[in-house]
Amino acid sequence: MTTATVDETQYIQRGIPVSNGKLAMWLFLVTEIMFFTGLIGTYFLLRMGTPENAWPEPHAVHLKEWMGALNTFVLIVSSFTIVLAHSAITRGNSKRALQLLGATFALGLVFLVIKAFEYTAKFNHGIVPGLMGDNLVDPDIATTNPALAAELKELKLTPGVHPYDAHGALAYKQDVKTRLEAIVADPGAHHVDGVALQTAKDLLADINGTADRPPILPVQLGLKLRPPTRQYPNKYYADPTDFEKNEKDYESKIGPLHLRPYVQYGNLWSSSYFAMTGFHAVHVGGGLIVFAIILIHGLRRGLPSNAWNVSMLELTGLYWHFVDIVWIFLFPLLYLV
Repeated sequence: MTTATVDETQYIQRGIPVSNGKLAMWLFLVTEIMFFTGLIGTYFLLRMGTPENAWPEPHAVHLKEWMGALNTFVLIVSSFTIVLAHSAITRGNSKRALQLLGATFALGLVFLVIKAFEYTAKFNHGIVPGLMGDNLVDPDIATTNPALAAELKELKLTPGVHPYDAHGALAYKQDVKTRLEAIVADPGAHHVDGVALQTAKDLLADINGTADRPPILPVQLGLKLRPPTRQYPNKYYADPTDFEKNEKDYESKIGPLHLRPYVQYGNLWSSSYFAMTGFHAVHVGGGLIVFAIILIHGLRRGLPSNAWNVSMLELTGLYWHFVDIVWIFLFPLLYLV
């Protein structure tokens, strides 16, 4: 009886049936998924922990839905072009692959330019973490000013629910006062017209107590500077004034002054917004750097259709798709919901 010798090594699968580069990229993307899951999960917890209807609406924080939608479209198209670039190089069309890679790079730049415009609008309107007025409601306001307390209750700013910080309230009032004094002293340097200048003088008179009505409290000042929302389109001011209560009038008088706004939970919102979109923008920038390196190399030495270049575009495309998917989650969370 004879025994046949069988080489079993040919049936043994050694490791995962993917290249080392693709395995490393997938492991990297797993860590990135956990990173953004932590950010988005924290955002959910913070938002769900606020009172009902108290979270800032996009309009109140100068967030334009159409800009977010445009950026979403730009990234989706860029994902399509990087897929076409990979397909072109696998078919040996290096010139077409470079053209499509350049289109992907250009679309990524468009995304960052639009985001830069959004960030500039936030900075100009004082919508920056730690600088917004969102904690101005004195818990004793119902006793000291019942009329204002009723107004605050209508605006969902019930004492005892909304946080109050006396030092923050005074700092907010002093900061706005300093800004108004600078505008009144030199309106030309701040590029304000006569209407905005008169508004600055009226607000400064309120703060200094020289107007024909009692000095305003920090919370009253905040409500004067409160951007409109869809829920409360006319709630610009807490006390009766001669100002018109519509968005166009608000922008023409308050907007050019660039005063720190009052938005309840505004600091919390802006912290979440800048954390999530900022880190996402960093990832977009990282992808653009890789695209730029490939483009420069391809323009100088060509981009032949070999295994190395095919794999390089495939792995870069995987990363870029991940960046796009993250934004598809961020867009509805920040701009629509």
